[in-house]
Amino acid sequence: MIEKGLIVYSSRTGNTRKIAEGIARGFTGQGVQVRLVAIEEKPVPGDDEWTLVGFWADRGDADEKAREYLKSLRNRYVGVFGTLGAYPDSDHAREIAKKVEEL
Repeated sequence: MIEKGLIVYSSRTGNTRKIAEGIARGFTGQGVQVRLVAIEEKPVPGDDEWTLVGFWADRGDADEKAREYLKSLRNRYVGVFGTLGAYPDSDHAREIAKKVEEL
């Protein structure tokens, strides 16, 4: 069973933070210990079993802070979620997802 995780979020307007908080509540409701940390705090993954990174879309990509943080993660289970002002099934959203996956 997964017992510990880290959720790091970058939020410009507060939307990504709200999503991160909701995800954290979902995990804690299942008995998973979750550290929820703003990206500005530059969290270092410790003994967390996974890291989830939230970003806001900026000019067709994840925002710069999230991109840099994602590039720093090695030898970890990593997941991502993002917020953007477009339909999630749009070409724009798919392009962003592809760029973030490549990180």
